[in-house]
Amino acid sequence: MIDMKSNFLLKATGTLLKSSTALLKSTMALLLCSAPFTSMAQRQAPVRGESFSFTTSAQKIEMKLRVTSAPVPWIDLNADRICAQEEMAVAVQEEGYGVYWLLAKDLPQPGSYTVYAQDLNELSCELNQLEALDVTACSALSKLDCSHNYLSALNVTQNPRLSELNCLHNQLYSLDVTRNAALTALNCSNNQLSELNVSRNSALTVLQCGWNQLTRLDTGRNSSLTKIECVMNQLTGLYVRNNPALVELACDFNQITVLDVSQNPALAVLSCSNNKLRGLDLSNNPALTEVDYSDNPFSR
Repeated sequence: MIDMKSNFLLKATGTLLKSSTALLKSTMALLLCSAPFTSMAQRQAPVRGESFSFTTSAQKIEMKLRVTSAPVPWIDLNADRICAQEEMAVAVQEEGYGVYWLLAKDLPQPGSYTVYAQDLNELSCELNQLEALDVTACSALSKLDCSHNYLSALNVTQNPRLSELNCLHNQLYSLDVTRNAALTALNCSNNQLSELNVSRNSALTVLQCGWNQLTRLDTGRNSSLTKIECVMNQLTGLYVRNNPALVELACDFNQITVLDVSQNPALAVLSCSNNKLRGLDLSNNPALTEVDYSDNPFSR
């Protein structure tokens, strides 16, 4: 009789433990994908929230993400809007970079995909053969690195918190940053830009826009700039009198005829070679340590 009771208690305890385990798994999954389910291997209910999409010609992607909310970022590999364990990002800690979510996935095929990332704060998606990128739903985005891709367009007008943008080495014909008042660093070099308006980016400290087709660059309202790199454009003039904090200026390989750096006392590095300068006054630049004005009419 005692043995029968013991067996009954053991079976009941086992059943309770199994139920508790199942409940724990369900709770973990709820936190991970923000949707109820019964097993880690099963698919989840659709996840709603902020997302971004991209189109790529690659067979594999690798992206780094930082989010400020609990749900794990995930990529919808089969366009069913349902999160599966194999679609989730992996938490990684990298020395010098900190903790982030790594989304490294083999894609079923090149094409368009959606990534769900609630309160996305930082996104690094460089070197992914991206042909399109839509981050308009990511209102919390503060840092974006989409360099070394094939983007011909990039819309950041819906990202008011954006402070750092790196879209180096793409195929952009235009870039509107007039609604990014928080922008402090912009690198849009190696594109096809014929104009760039930074008049509403008063917080800008670093501007890199070399290797484009710019004929004009107005930095008159960017008094916080410490670095300007605008080499290999078609500039005929460059006005930097309103940039008193400027430390580095590189404007080589343009068509600049006059360059006034008399109001840039902090200037330490100046490179203005291969222009059409007929003179250059450096008497008001006591901090200057590096200068290159070779291949100008006055230096020959």
